[in-house]
Amino acid sequence: MIEVAAAIIYKYLKVAPLNITPLGGGFYGRVFLVEMVNEPIKVVIKIYLFPHLARREACQLNNANGKQFGLLDIYATKFPLSENFQLKLSFYELFSEITHFYDADVEIDYPRMIAEANELELQMKAFGLS
Repeated sequence: MIEVAAAIIYKYLKVAPLNITPLGGGFYGRVFLVEMVNEPIKVVIKIYLFPHLARREACQLNNANGKQFGLLDIYATKFPLSENFQLKLSFYELFSEITHFYDADVEIDYPRMIAEANELELQMKAFGLS
């Protein structure tokens, strides 16, 4: 898999990686930290063993600092988003926040949940689902 990671980096960034460290993964894919000589110095890549799962995870590209770095925009230039992507994104954001609070056993941030539920409702109306 390290050879696959190196080939991916070379294909998209046109540079050979300096070092590739496996970070782990599950039954569906592997994650690697790739270090390079020039910018970007470090890149984390995920290689899917089942490529259809990659589309589902596009919803996560705005998480953490993803929005700041425009990861979803970069992804969308390489793989066109489905026409109902905004609807799926709204559902994913609400669902993942609820499961995050539940799994962490902490009090729910109700104003945030209400805002995300309202966004989901707007998207459902836009797609004629409510």
